[in-house]
Amino acid sequence: MTITRALVMSMLALLAASAAFAVDYWPVGDGMILNYNNGSVMTTALGADPQTVWYHENRNGVVTSTRFRVPADGDVYVLGGITAGGITWSLPVPYKFLDLPLYPTKTWSIVYGAEGGDNAANKAPQAWVRGRCNDFSSLQTALGLYYFYEVTISGIHPDIDGTWWVNETYGPVRLPSGATLSVAVHAVPTEAQAWGAVKALFR
Repeated sequence: MTITRALVMSMLALLAASAAFAVDYWPVGDGMILNYNNGSVMTTALGADPQTVWYHENRNGVVTSTRFRVPADGDVYVLGGITAGGITWSLPVPYKFLDLPLYPTKTWSIVYGAEGGDNAANKAPQAWVRGRCNDFSSLQTALGLYYFYEVTISGIHPDIDGTWWVNETYGPVRLPSGATLSVAVHAVPTEAQAWGAVKALFR
């Protein structure tokens, strides 16, 4: 094993040790509170295992929740959620939400549920999930100037599909509804490493 490869493997191990706490552009942790200019408040809570996190959006007393997972591949997936009407929904398998690292013009497209053979009666319903990183820009807030990637998602669920602005520190600084971040009351600790950085080592 060369010295360079050994160094990369060591860095990979160090980054992986704390990767459960954060991921580039989509923080994973307890207690983050983001306030938006339309009155929405986004909070996070860890799921049953350290790779999952709930994002709860409270808008005028109406709450929608989505459960995300960040597995070892370093990307962000949606598992399911609860609609504004209180209806629980889940996906047959995790659907990819963010394919990290992000850069303008990057796209991803995945067909889920294609298994089942040629017999149409036995085939599972198909979902075609598409993502595109449209642009890189900045947002001026009371917190200062924050850079973000604009990402458009389709094919996952009506609560998820749309255009998001995602910032490395705070995650969703603009929601598909158009609401933009105004104040972050508490952020996930910045010392946590990111899986996106691990992926970047191998690109």
